[in-house]
Amino acid sequence: MAEDWHDLASLEGQLIGGAYRLGEPISDRAARALRLRDRAPAVFERLDLDEALEAEFTSQYEPVEHPGVLMLWDRGILAPGVGYLIRPEPVGPTLDDVLDEGPLELGRALETLEGIVEALKALHQRGIVLENLRPTVIRIVPGWSREQVRIPAGPWGIGPAAGQAYGGYCAPEVGYDESTSIADQFSVGVIAYELLTGTTPHNPEAPPGDRTMLPFLPADGVPDQMEPMIRRLLAEESSGRYPDLGTLADELSRLREELVPDAPDVGHFTPIMPPGRSSIPEVMPRSRPIYIPEEVEEVPMIEPPTDSILGGLLLILSVFGCALGLSYAILMFW
Repeated sequence: MAEDWHDLASLEGQLIGGAYRLGEPISDRAARALRLRDRAPAVFERLDLDEALEAEFTSQYEPVEHPGVLMLWDRGILAPGVGYLIRPEPVGPTLDDVLDEGPLELGRALETLEGIVEALKALHQRGIVLENLRPTVIRIVPGWSREQVRIPAGPWGIGPAAGQAYGGYCAPEVGYDESTSIADQFSVGVIAYELLTGTTPHNPEAPPGDRTMLPFLPADGVPDQMEPMIRRLLAEESSGRYPDLGTLADELSRLREELVPDAPDVGHFTPIMPPGRSSIPEVMPRSRPIYIPEEVEEVPMIEPPTDSILGGLLLILSVFGCALGLSYAILMFW
């Protein structure tokens, strides 16, 4: 059988990477795979590799151990110019699915942004830059206390930077191959604007070739306190953004403390006790009068005399005897 890497149906049943066997294909670009050691369901993706990416895929993959980064089991090369990714089946909706319901309330939006930034920090420490992070590749996993954010483990898990700097999530410098880790801040700025307004900051009236990622600020849904941060993230020049993600994380934390009131950290299924229901005051307020009954002279209890009790018992026995004798006389006469 010819190995047509573009037709995954031809790979069904084959062993990939010495540990994965392809199952029933899902589409031309993705197929279900089974891990042989625990047969856990996974997703198999085929990628076209350029020279730089092929050189990266020849090295052994070391996973990024961070709760905010989507797990990737393996990556490798099928043939010259063709690579593959194997990852667990995704859990939870994408952020794009969540935004279909409209913009998020401020506290939820800030928590989502903080989760994205913390996960990006873990990738940047490994020298990984995503450049084109967008809601369609971000997963939102429900949790007991709050939602958890998952971002891809690398740019090869996102796809090509379609549109580059024109109307997408990429920083302007990405189109000139001059991007650094600061380029990811631009993607965070577009996502932040979209979380708060429900739309991306595109300018549909801009002529072709001009920048179409100009933010409409001030905008409905964007608090005045957050406008400077979003403007800075969407700066045309990378030098106008934050020096690093640590500084951005501190700014997000400050904004959350300033704009979002404290809420009890309880699980989704734990009822919240209304104020005043969880405890009883130790001292009764002085404004409420306390009624103390007056002392009443004790009245001695009168006991019935013993003779009266005995007389009553004798009367009952007499009546019972008369009734018994009368019944016997009637019987004999009959």
